[in-house]
Amino acid sequence: MSSNIRIKRVCQHCEKEFTAKTTVTKYCGDTCAKRAYKARKRNEKIEAANGTLKRSSKPKASLHDKRILTVNEASEFLGCSTKTIYRLIKLNKVQAINLGERMTRIDKVSLEELFAEPSSSSSTKSAYRTPNLKDCYSLKEISDLYGISQSALYTILKKYDIAKFRQGKFSYVLKNEIDRIFDGSEN
Repeated sequence: MSSNIRIKRVCQHCEKEFTAKTTVTKYCGDTCAKRAYKARKRNEKIEAANGTLKRSSKPKASLHDKRILTVNEASEFLGCSTKTIYRLIKLNKVQAINLGERMTRIDKVSLEELFAEPSSSSSTKSAYRTPNLKDCYSLKEISDLYGISQSALYTILKKYDIAKFRQGKFSYVLKNEIDRIFDGSEN
């Protein structure tokens, strides 16, 4: 059963007059309804974006005002990655404390001291010279000579804190340090 009602209305989108067959019709046609829908959705997106802008515009405490920083804030402060910050903590170049899982806090003064002290790593590189290869074993030679696996050798080198160095594609260790360990003089 169709309606015989004819009502003069004004389109809410284009504001032209039209004849509506129902009392709830708002638009003169399908194209105006689609355009009004798109305009409404566009305005909703703009309002949502403005809402996030208002939320994010809350004043944050400046990194320069804080004394204790998180790892992310420290990386932002130094302009480096978080892995670099963790490496500095591991090397004890930066004072940090772990208050729990994912709660590492760093003293900002220790970060600033990194720039105050001259780097001592450049002087150690020039002082350290690679030994003559005649005084060294390659890692393969050690495993063949003493009959141990590569993984066991790496464990021993790490346990006794023996320095190894690379020359080309091979890694070498001083003969006297290896002989001292495997000849039984150090247990």
